[in-house]
Amino acid sequence: RVGVHGEENQLNWLLRKADAGGFEIVEARISEKQTGRGRKPRKDKESGKDKESGKKEKPWRDITFLSVTFDGLLRITDADAFIQAFTRGIGPAKGFGFGLISLARA
Repeated sequence: RVGVHGEENQLNWLLRKADAGGFEIVEARISEKQTGRGRKPRKDKESGKDKESGKKEKPWRDITFLSVTFDGLLRITDADAFIQAFTRGIGPAKGFGFGLISLARA
């Protein structure tokens, strides 16, 4: 996966997730951007020997995360779909804590 770069692209990503998640964006702004690093286990088909050095590869691969925090106001348009989005998250890296929705009254 490749991170979504550029504020306009990131806001468009949120709009697509909103449509599928049973809500619409009334107002949104990006309040924080961060990158982080982590490790992910290699799948069996990915392990083996490095092509250049011939050494056995590590059982994990380094990964970089791009995190964007959105602040704003949303309106629920489909309660059932929103409950699913809220409980399951909306991003592809939910296992790493991304794509979570935090709510507060307006």
